[in-house]
Amino acid sequence: MRMFYTRFAFSFVMLFITLANAQLYLWPTDASKLMTSSFCEFRPRHYHAAIDIKTWQQTGYKIFAVEDGYVYRLRVASTGYGKTVYLKLRDGNFAVYAHLDGFTPALSAYTDSLRLAARNNVLDTYPEAGRFPVRRGDLLGYTGDTGIGVPHLHFELRDAGQNPIHPLQYYPGVIQDDIPPRAQFLAVIPAGGSTLINFEPDTLILPASQTPRVTLKKPLYLAGKAYLALRTHDQANGNDNLFDFYRAEMLVNGETVYRVQYDRFSYDETRLIEIDKSFSLWRKGLRVYHNFYRHPANTLPFYKNTARGDGMLSGKILKEGKNTVLLRVYDYAGNLLEVEIPLVYYRLIPVETSEAQLAGGAVNLELNSPEPLQNFEVYRVAYQSPSQTTPVTGFQVEASEGLLGLRRYYRFSIPHRAGNGTVAYQIRATYGDSLPILPVYVFPDGVNQQRAKTQDWSMVFYGDKAVVKGRGYAPAVLPEEEWLFYAQYKPEAYLLTFPLEDAGELKTGLGDAADSLLRQEIARWTPVYPGRERTVRSEDRALALHFPADAAYDTLYVRIQKFPAREKPSAAYPFKSAIYEASPFDQPFNYGANLSFALPDTLASRRGIGIYYFDRRRGWLYLPSRLDAGSNTLNARVTSMEKFALIQDTVPPEIRPLNLTEFNASASPRPLRFSVKDGMSGIYNETQISVEIDGKWSLFEFDPEEDRVIIPPRYIPRGEHTLKLIVTDNAGNRAYKEFTVRRNGNGKQ
Repeated sequence: MRMFYTRFAFSFVMLFITLANAQLYLWPTDASKLMTSSFCEFRPRHYHAAIDIKTWQQTGYKIFAVEDGYVYRLRVASTGYGKTVYLKLRDGNFAVYAHLDGFTPALSAYTDSLRLAARNNVLDTYPEAGRFPVRRGDLLGYTGDTGIGVPHLHFELRDAGQNPIHPLQYYPGVIQDDIPPRAQFLAVIPAGGSTLINFEPDTLILPASQTPRVTLKKPLYLAGKAYLALRTHDQANGNDNLFDFYRAEMLVNGETVYRVQYDRFSYDETRLIEIDKSFSLWRKGLRVYHNFYRHPANTLPFYKNTARGDGMLSGKILKEGKNTVLLRVYDYAGNLLEVEIPLVYYRLIPVETSEAQLAGGAVNLELNSPEPLQNFEVYRVAYQSPSQTTPVTGFQVEASEGLLGLRRYYRFSIPHRAGNGTVAYQIRATYGDSLPILPVYVFPDGVNQQRAKTQDWSMVFYGDKAVVKGRGYAPAVLPEEEWLFYAQYKPEAYLLTFPLEDAGELKTGLGDAADSLLRQEIARWTPVYPGRERTVRSEDRALALHFPADAAYDTLYVRIQKFPAREKPSAAYPFKSAIYEASPFDQPFNYGANLSFALPDTLASRRGIGIYYFDRRRGWLYLPSRLDAGSNTLNARVTSMEKFALIQDTVPPEIRPLNLTEFNASASPRPLRFSVKDGMSGIYNETQISVEIDGKWSLFEFDPEEDRVIIPPRYIPRGEHTLKLIVTDNAGNRAYKEFTVRRNGNGKQ
């Protein structure tokens, strides 16, 4: 009996401690107990710092104080969080309720009085601590859609240091969830110039089965260094919304090499999301992939026992031969997704080939290798569209050993059928414990004498190395240089990697013409190194990007190309410059760069000139900038490489009443609404709008997503008045109109 009592007492104490630590705050709204977004989801340049709570596409649900405390801060704005209440709770944490439709009457009267006194619709104020005390369950206001997004409640918790923390730790079991996360796509991303993934140098993206347990049916083959990125989604019971995961880990051959768990972060580091996730894949329109690799510059606090640089798949954590990589992904309820990846890691054996000779209906050539080869297979590849690969039988191989046994020689005789110049023979073999070599391609009919098509290649950079991916047929024999890596990884495609240190004297073996073009191309790119300032300019020096020392995470090679502006965004908005494209567009910035656009003297005094960048979905968008009269330049800060141009906007915004007739006729009018649309530069926020009633400045609301000016009836005195609406767009064009308004009744407040 005493033992039972002791155990019961111990269990009760532990339960009490657990509940005390959990705090168990009151749920913040009566709208629902369903989420529409989870904590730490990806947003451009920042993490989502809250959970979003479903309000059924409606506004007006009540929000409550989750614990005793006081109103610490109040914010009113048309952008960002919109109308927001901040509470300081008795335990030192902060609660944030954003995108509200309105506050309680006391808070509304307080914020209105401050905005009227300042003649400014935007407010960010910190009332004294005792002015608005709250008790757990007190009404604070109503859910809405102010700021950004559709109707929902953005509910955020912060610790005493104002760092966002995961809200669900204070609501155990409130969100009903027994649905595991699902994998949608797996990406294998090369991290070096001599990396081959399934014998090719490009990122490999594989679809997943979207089941709780995914096992790749075929192994991945990897040479060099690469890392994994996974696109997933999660759901909860009774809800169609998709969420991000809570924690994840990667195991290689049973050992954990990477862990991440999203519990809290600092706003000072939120930009680092672009190296936590795959910025490159996101910029290419492939949505959000999570990197199972911690970038060396990643100082975020999410990675338990995972050092910077961990997670990279290479010879440091992979054994030569067969490996098993296991990804485990959990949601906050503990539901598990597993992705198992069989992976064969192999070395690139430097196999050399002689030129193929045709004789007696056979292709004859010699391979030599520093290691013994076995398990030879030969395939005939017809690589015109559609390509066909068929096995070849009856080939002969004669093996011999070189002097001192340093290399092995293999003489092949392959039966040949004449083709049309688009036929190659692929030789496969293994070394060691049945590990693959990079397949060797042999070109009959004299095709191997052709040089690579120098006009049909692309160049990328990995640190201090350049990587050329070309289409065509490189020579069968290249210079025996250790610094040069060459692979003909397809009959019609090759890879060439070389250091940039001596690029001015580059000789690749592709021929003098190709080497000259490569040297010219390299000279067009400017290196930007972390820790060093650098300025990159267009050839005509009209556009410059200045990179401070903290601009980049990795070494970037930057190029600015000039293209003619052939078409106008529309008839009323002419280009006033060429289009300048800064590359590479898919590499993340740390703190960004400063853009400077020179204005020709002919444009210096013209109104409406601005910098614009091109968005593939929304077209040309205005980039906020400032004029430096001394240098006659427009200057802006940028956090990504884009296409930039000068465009002139001299067209003022359009003002149109939406419900003026109904408002004037109603005894109980709804808010008065006006459409304020601009065709090019846009209207960023309410500071560019003014409302006057009988010549006196008035409060109003602005919805930039809907291009609406909204005037609640409480801001309009009873009787007949003259209302003047003044709107200025980002290019400085101003429009104004006057209207006769009548408020006949109390109206909806």
